[in-house]
Amino acid sequence: MTIAFRDTILIIGIVTSIVLFLLFLFGFSAVFIENTWINFQIDVESLDKNLFPLHAYTVCSLSLFIFSIAAGILLRKYFKKTTSAEMFFFTIFILSLSFSAFRTTILFIQMNNMSFYYGMFLTRVVYFGRFFGIFSLLSSGLFSTGIKYQKFSIFLGFSFLISFYLAYSIPVDATVFGKSLLYKIGNGREIHIAFWIIEGIVVLNYLLALYLKGNREYLFMGGSLFITIAGHELLFFFFSIYLVVTGFILLLCGTIIFARRNRVMYLWI
Repeated sequence: MTIAFRDTILIIGIVTSIVLFLLFLFGFSAVFIENTWINFQIDVESLDKNLFPLHAYTVCSLSLFIFSIAAGILLRKYFKKTTSAEMFFFTIFILSLSFSAFRTTILFIQMNNMSFYYGMFLTRVVYFGRFFGIFSLLSSGLFSTGIKYQKFSIFLGFSFLISFYLAYSIPVDATVFGKSLLYKIGNGREIHIAFWIIEGIVVLNYLLALYLKGNREYLFMGGSLFITIAGHELLFFFFSIYLVVTGFILLLCGTIIFARRNRVMYLWI
């Protein structure tokens, strides 16, 4: 895959994130026209007592959209001419966060009493983004160990196809709507454990790269990925407002450190 083609892939990813953002704004506007902000709160509480106030979900989604799009654009700009597979797949992961931010749209659908099939479809869309992001991180980790196979398109295509298949195949229970704003999925516990195992392998790959290449930058990159992944998980599960804020801080810090150390490793400063 040439640098120009990789840049095209990133542009497509940025455009996709922007489209999701616009759809999110459209969904929010549609609900706002029908309800006042006070009615928003009543409607949310009527759905589930465990849900947070709507403004919390809305601000979280807006922030995550802005971060994903802005970080994607900046990473593309500053690493446009790099041959670093690690940075390319990391940027794909950052752009995939837009799918997670998009899930608040499911809440808008619930509040408008639309068919639950829309919510089930969007649940699969969100999980597609989660699968794709994690497989992109895995690809980043594999290339860090010195894999000579330079067909980025194969890794990217495989990640996309397997993510699509898994998201399409998972059963979705429309009768259970949780605090994470997603319908319950079949074997959810096992799937998330598999996510965590893969994320652990990603970090271990960078430690292996440190051992094989003796470049301490891999240690910093592995550590920053651990921070980034931890932030992502806190944001995804939405355990509490405080943990969401912590997740944003970790995600931002991890992204900055990873980009910085990758830049240092390739002697761009």
